[in-house]
Amino acid sequence: MDLGLVTPPARLMRFVAAVCDRRKLKRMFKFFRNAAVTDAPLQSMKILYLDIFSGISGDMFIGAMLDLGVDFHQLEHELQKLHLHGYHLHTARKQKSQIEGVKFDVHLAHDHDHHREDEHAHEHIHSDGTKHSHSHSHAHGHEDHHHEHGNEHEHHHDEHEHEHGRNFSEIKKLIRDSALSSWVKEKSIAVFQRIAVAEGKIHGMPPEEVHFHEVGAVDSIVDIVGACIVVEMLGKPKILASNVTEGTGWINCAHGRFPIPAPATLAIFADRKIPITQCDEPHELVTPTGAALLAEFVETFGPMQNLAATRIGFGLGTRDNKTRPNVLRAILCENELPAGRWQHHAETTNDWQTDTISVLETNLDDINSEIL
Repeated sequence: MDLGLVTPPARLMRFVAAVCDRRKLKRMFKFFRNAAVTDAPLQSMKILYLDIFSGISGDMFIGAMLDLGVDFHQLEHELQKLHLHGYHLHTARKQKSQIEGVKFDVHLAHDHDHHREDEHAHEHIHSDGTKHSHSHSHAHGHEDHHHEHGNEHEHHHDEHEHEHGRNFSEIKKLIRDSALSSWVKEKSIAVFQRIAVAEGKIHGMPPEEVHFHEVGAVDSIVDIVGACIVVEMLGKPKILASNVTEGTGWINCAHGRFPIPAPATLAIFADRKIPITQCDEPHELVTPTGAALLAEFVETFGPMQNLAATRIGFGLGTRDNKTRPNVLRAILCENELPAGRWQHHAETTNDWQTDTISVLETNLDDINSEIL
C-alpha cells in the first residue's frame, strides 16, 4: 500500500549521518580525554592573583611580593647588577586602614632629608650595599611628585627631573649591559616598551625617541626592574588579576593637569584592550608603571575561579584613601590537576589568544527535503 512517503534524497541522508557521527565523535573524544588524564600524575601550577580593588603601582607590587615571602636582601643584591647609583631601598611593616603589609620605597640620595614621621622599625639598604637600621621616629619629605596619587614614591622632582630623566634607548642600554638574568632583562625592557609606545602615541613620535620623565627617574627604573626580579624570585608564576579599578579626579603630571586615568595609563590599557572601571575614590589609583606591569604580566582579568590560596600578601601605598584601604592584595595559589588538564588550561586561558564563538545546531525531523 502506497502511503505517499517521500524518500529523502541522498544528500539529506549524508547530512544527517554526518551530524550524528560528529556528536558521537565529540562524546567519544571527551570520554577518552577524561580517561587519559584520570590516572595522570598530579602537576602543581603556581598562580599569582592580583586583587587590584584599590589600584596598583610599582612599589605596591614589590611590597606585596615581599609580604608573600620574597627575600628583600636578595632583591637588593640583584638590583646592584644594574650599576645604578644614588638611591637606597627602604622596607617596613606598616598598616593602612588596619591592614598590615609591607611598605617598599626607593629613596634618592639627594632626597634623604626626611620630613614624614615614621615610627616603625625599618631598614635602609643603600645602592652600594651598605645598610643601617632604625627603630626611632624620623621624617621623610616626599610630597611633591608629579603624580599626586600616593601610591608610588612622592619625591621632590622639580629641578632634578631633567637630571634623572632618560630616554628609552638609554634605559634599554642600562638594562642590557647589566648582569641581570636574560628573563629579567627581557621583561624589564618589555614593560618600558609599553610605556614608550604609550608616550609615543601621546606625543606623536616613535617609541625610541621618547624621553621619559617620571618613569625615567632612578626610583621608577628600580621599581620596574625590581618588579621583574621579584616575579622571577617567586618562580615566574602564572599571573591573573581582578578587573582594573581606577579613581576619579585630576592629576598634575609632566604634561600638565589631566583627568584620571593619566594619559599614559589610559594608552597602555587601550593598547592591551584592558577595560577600566572608575570608582568614587577621588585620587589616582593606577599609575603608568602599575598599568605597564599589568599589561605585560597578567594573562587574564576577572574574578577568582577555583583558586586555592596558600599565601596572601599586602603591598601598601603612601596615601590614606577616603573610600578603601590603599593596599594591593596579592594571592599566591598552588592548584593541582592532572598534567594533561594543566596543559589544556595553559593553552586556552590567555585572554589575548582566545576568541568567543557561537555554535548553532538543530535537529531536523519530519521535514520535506525540498525546503532544504
